Amino acid sequence: MPRPSKDTTTPRPDLGLMAMEYSLEASQRGFIAPIVMPIFQTGLAASTYPYLPLSELMRLPDTRRAPRAAYSRGDWQWKDKQFATREYGFEEPIDDTEREIYEGLYRGLDVEEISTQIAVDTMLRAFEKRVADMVMDEGTFTPHGVSAAWDLAESCDPRADVKAGIKAIRTNTGLLPNVLIMTRSIFEEVEESQAFLNHVKYTRAILTEAEESRKTAMATYLKVDRILLANSIHNQSKKKGVADLVSIWPDNYAMLARVASQPQNLKEACLGRTFLWTGMAADFLPTEEYYEPQTKSTIIRVTHHTDEKFVFEACGYLLKGLETPAE
Repeated sequence: MPRPSKDTTTPRPDLGLMAMEYSLEASQRGFIAPIVMPIFQTGLAASTYPYLPLSELMRLPDTRRAPRAAYSRGDWQWKDKQFATREYGFEEPIDDTEREIYEGLYRGLDVEEISTQIAVDTMLRAFEKRVADMVMDEGTFTPHGVSAAWDLAESCDPRADVKAGIKAIRTNTGLLPNVLIMTRSIFEEVEESQAFLNHVKYTRAILTEAEESRKTAMATYLKVDRILLANSIHNQSKKKGVADLVSIWPDNYAMLARVASQPQNLKEACLGRTFLWTGMAADFLPTEEYYEPQTKSTIIRVTHHTDEKFVFEACGYLLKGLETPAE
């Protein structure tokens, strides 16, 4: 692929394809935001969309009809919600001199591919942080303290805590949650809890099995369809060259939720969606490049226009106090 001319911005579908393949593997590396808030593609940058109010849909009118009388009729009205996407983006410069040095020193090294991976990872990590901050927010969701911290192996009862959440969501919505969101750290604590080990001790050597098998066993134990295991971290240090790595999703919380299985179906009740404006690009992470003469660099740019929105907050139940407070 030739380098971009000195005065143009060039779409890079080859890098874009690589970027998309990279993002599709994100959940395996601990990024779960695209599952928690699935991508809804829209041709509008901002709009109002209608929804059916739960309070009216769940009413039970008298459906009996007397001779010559009219049938009962619904008198509910549509309600509106709004979204407004904004642009997010990140650029990785490739200096001409550095390209020649590194590609000359290391045969087979593709500086463009590495730069694209870094840009994509940065965008995914920022997206993950936005969703995590929304979902684990006590200002939006009432926190429900667990009976005992889940890192107390002898006394915790995660199944009872989750059961209370399942009951609450069903009571408030008529729906059942289908995922439990937790960090890898908490997942490993629950695996070693006496309650969980007692549940599986006569059927399997659970701690020796592969991760997917262990997640399935945990989901069965907690009576949810799926465990979403958050394993992403970020550097919270503001100082360049200093690494202070922390989990993007907090260890002290878990979220029981119903997430969408059909991203493009707005009729499906769920916790939330990510509205992606396709007016600029149809892909979630479109990639392009341009040449910057003043720095003698090729710039790899990855962008998207999104708005992460809750659709039905009652589809979420926030559990708090999963870790023993530090002394």
